[in-house]
Amino acid sequence: MIKDYVNDKNLQIAMTEYDSEMDLDHVVKTQRGDQLGTVTQVYNNTTGAGEQVYAVVKNPKENAEDVEENYAIL
Repeated sequence: MIKDYVNDKNLQIAMTEYDSEMDLDHVVKTQRGDQLGTVTQVYNNTTGAGEQVYAVVKNPKENAEDVEENYAIL
């Protein structure tokens, strides 16, 4: 049996970081056009570490405490 070493869904989610239009209220889509959600928060690290975090949720009108956390890390 051949094992997949790349979770394609997570790869597609992670690649959205390179979308030049990543900003508040931007609808995030994978390179294949699958809609992931809407950017509701952007955090740029101010210590010079280069860290950027985007909060992307399926329903931007949902209460923050009801949002399930998922992570895509490369």
